[in-house]
Amino acid sequence: MGWQVVNDAMQIMGGEGYMTENEIERTFRDSRINLIVEGANEVMQSFVFAYGGKQLAEHMLGVQEAAGYDDAASFISNAWRGLKSIGKPGLLKAGIPLFKEVMLGIKRPIPRVTMLDPSLVEAANRLATLARDHSYQFKIASKRFGDKIVSRQSVQARLADSAMWLHAWSCTLSKLDRDIRSGASGPKFQRDRTSAIHFFDLAEHAILDCFKELTENSDDTMLAAAKAEMEYSATLPNSEYVIHEASPNAKGTGRRNKLDGIKRFPGDSTKSRSSGSESAHDNGNGEAAENSRPREHTEVH
Repeated sequence: MGWQVVNDAMQIMGGEGYMTENEIERTFRDSRINLIVEGANEVMQSFVFAYGGKQLAEHMLGVQEAAGYDDAASFISNAWRGLKSIGKPGLLKAGIPLFKEVMLGIKRPIPRVTMLDPSLVEAANRLATLARDHSYQFKIASKRFGDKIVSRQSVQARLADSAMWLHAWSCTLSKLDRDIRSGASGPKFQRDRTSAIHFFDLAEHAILDCFKELTENSDDTMLAAAKAEMEYSATLPNSEYVIHEASPNAKGTGRRNKLDGIKRFPGDSTKSRSSGSESAHDNGNGEAAENSRPREHTEVH
């Protein structure tokens, strides 16, 4: 969200926002790291999916194993296995609701969100409905992809994005409820309230899009194109490309980065540091900087 705010600010400022004398230019550069420093967005989506869905996935797997469910078997065959296993402790209570959802498409009742200001009941009910539907979509996707879901990052991303929108909705709703109960009023509160209501609409549309894209998407052609790209890339010589230093199979085989465009301080080179050379060095601006005078040495710890 933070990066999007900064990106929108740059868009509003236009070309003027790109000028170094404006603060937005520096903020734009500095904020970009938030999308990668703690883990790239794509990595964090997989983390949210795996960690957030762990308990539910383990529950589903436990019921499936107890009932003797087999992906390769027919519906009738699996139903028969389930009936024969019905006497196992706890299976009936846990298995029937799951069977109704996954096999028959019957969703569970909508959970209740309580202890909110009456004016927020409608927003709370929408949140509860979407939370129920998120759980349903997770189960359906797990059934559809089975073990392969661990490598389907696009599927993981959609479910993770849905979960994050739901979390943001919950936080916004809680903050709005607190403001109302504390007696907040005036133009600032009206701004916050209308912004929150607008956010609920944005979140709902985004979550529904995530659900829709679980079944209506271009994943198959994307995967085919990615496979072809990887096969083509394998034919290219590493020496012509910069290879990431953490590459598991090509580290040290690529070309060195070009540093011509990077501004450096006078004498900032291995040669000048090691030999004490008094020759002129490029200072990054196309000018020669003389190193004839001894420099003070400062250590930074």
